[in-house]
Amino acid sequence: MSVEALAMVALFSNMTQVEDLHFDGAVLWAASSGGVEVYDTDGDLLATVADIPSRQATTVGTLGERIAVGSIQGGFVWDGDGWNEAGPRKPVVAITENVLVYRDGSAWPMQGFAERVVEAVAWKGRLYGFTSDGRMLSEDREWTLPGPVADVQIVDDEIRIACHIGAAVFDGQSVDFLPIQATAAGEVWGTAEGALVDDAGRRVGGVQAAIDEIRRVEGRWILGTDEGVWAIDSSVERWTQEGPCGNFVTGITRHLDDLVIGTFNQGACRFNGEEWVVVNTPSTMVNDVMSAKGDLWIATAEGLVQVDKALHVEVKDNARRRDAGTNHRGINAISMGPSGLWVADVLGPVRVDRWRRYRWHVSGHSYQAIASCPDGEVWAGSEDDGLAVFGAKVGQKKGRSKWRQFNRFDGLPEDWVMALACAGPGAAYVGTYRNGVGRVDANGWQPVMEDAWVQALLVEGERLWIGTADGLYVAEGDEVQKVRSDDVHSLYRDGDVLWVGTRSGLLGLQEEGAIKL
Repeated sequence: MSVEALAMVALFSNMTQVEDLHFDGAVLWAASSGGVEVYDTDGDLLATVADIPSRQATTVGTLGERIAVGSIQGGFVWDGDGWNEAGPRKPVVAITENVLVYRDGSAWPMQGFAERVVEAVAWKGRLYGFTSDGRMLSEDREWTLPGPVADVQIVDDEIRIACHIGAAVFDGQSVDFLPIQATAAGEVWGTAEGALVDDAGRRVGGVQAAIDEIRRVEGRWILGTDEGVWAIDSSVERWTQEGPCGNFVTGITRHLDDLVIGTFNQGACRFNGEEWVVVNTPSTMVNDVMSAKGDLWIATAEGLVQVDKALHVEVKDNARRRDAGTNHRGINAISMGPSGLWVADVLGPVRVDRWRRYRWHVSGHSYQAIASCPDGEVWAGSEDDGLAVFGAKVGQKKGRSKWRQFNRFDGLPEDWVMALACAGPGAAYVGTYRNGVGRVDANGWQPVMEDAWVQALLVEGERLWIGTADGLYVAEGDEVQKVRSDDVHSLYRDGDVLWVGTRSGLLGLQEEGAIKL
């Protein structure tokens, strides 16, 4: 496969968690955990910047005369044709007067600080850093602030600092404290309750969201919040459009023509072709989703949801073998195959369609992955004892149990298994926490790609898609190619579209043509 022929034909990101705002004199740039959006001063969306190598944007500003975006994977500068890396590849917390400042305190292209910072500004020829424990640093000096720093802005001839439990104003010599519980700094202060207040604590406006950034643009307050971008003058207007329920996509499936996703901390939702609709779950932590046997199944931290029918949690101590329920209410993965519908919970594998729990048949804890294979085999991966295998002669037999265990003593490079995929009779692809992915069969472990944090696997014929914390890869024959640099947590084939769940949104990839959504 030619990686160059693989195009992104769809992108769904939630842009509501705004991290920074930048007005360049003509348009407003909003950096969020799902990417960057560009608005005109009337609030019309001009563009969604989808081609930055990392969409988890943390800040936006300028380097020289060029727009620059800071992200958890470093800084990127627009040269008119594309985004180019600037400085080291590590998390950026600020872009200020042609300087990138990183979370570890370092700066580029100048010297930074010797400790971690959460914010930074350049002012009057000096670089100031701000720490999470409430200190302001500059060269060999240090000032104590009223609390952990949330936001910093230069306004007129002073630095204004929001410190969660207080606020501070620095004039270059001394720091004055204000009894305002501020989360955003500007000419006025923003609070976690959505209020805009002046230095005397008087309310001058507000929105129904926690305020993180404040800018004054053409006589209006423009706010970056945990519910998107808002504008306030004589009226209150929300600029950010609705998107999926979250960006950290942990599961993907197609159910009754709807595209369904689960997210790490924002629940589950389904896209009907026009809008995203929330699916009710008992926990916002969703680990997997699957359409099977006419039902939509959702694995959550508080049970297995059979949507519109039941919530399945751990059985009581006196439960009978065929009683409905799991070993533990923390459900981590779902798989469907000829041997039935299976889930992996914290304590082991569970067959759902005939309700059989195998907690005492396997060793290990916190089972993270499961694969119900076409030939009837079941493979389950744990955090501390490798693989539990049913139906394949690999590893060691455990007492009278029909399950076998395959771990480091059998050649697995480590016992923490993160992802699984069927690889033919008696074999499976196994993704590990630190040691990449390999094929396991009766002959042991054969590495496919080493030294990677593997989080998702998908087999398509002779092709193996590998989702890692470092990017999306594809293995075919003896060749492994890197496709994208996203932090990938889930993969799902939907016709000619490969859906990729990342930490910063849902991507649709296609080798040629386009799709209509």
